[in-house]
Amino acid sequence: MCSMDWRKKADFMKKSYITKAHRILEILSWILIAVSFGIAIYGMNVLPSEIATHFNARGVADNYGSPAALLILPIVMAVCLGFMSLIAHFVNPSVGLNMPFVIREENKGNVYRCMMTILFLLELEIGVYTVILEIQSFGQQGKSMGVFLVVFLAVVAVTVIEGCVKAWKYNKE
Repeated sequence: MCSMDWRKKADFMKKSYITKAHRILEILSWILIAVSFGIAIYGMNVLPSEIATHFNARGVADNYGSPAALLILPIVMAVCLGFMSLIAHFVNPSVGLNMPFVIREENKGNVYRCMMTILFLLELEIGVYTVILEIQSFGQQGKSMGVFLVVFLAVVAVTVIEGCVKAWKYNKE
């Protein structure tokens, strides 16, 4: 019994379900977050001492503050990416990630790869969204932020739904 548990743990530690493509997606995500920090830091140096920090639904500025506020979004998103990376690298998918179906033992490798693809694509989408919002905030333009939010949420929904459907199909094989 103990040797079986040890083998399962060893298989989990190999992480054969995290591919090179997953690692590339994760690296790109972190690069995008770094770019958003760069945009914020640049904005802190060139923007006036008071900038629009929030926009209402019509895209009109309704709150003002220091350009240092540009750092808030990249910090929050870096924390989110950090948690997602920790989950991807340190949580056993059979225990910590849920799918809306029972995963068959013989198909778990393909299903876990799908689950990781969902996770790493979400990281990339967060990175892209953060850069877009930083550029919009830096430019003091709020008119299209609502559109970007709707597009971001739609892309996230498609990623999750499509990934779950692919995993379900792999699980049926």
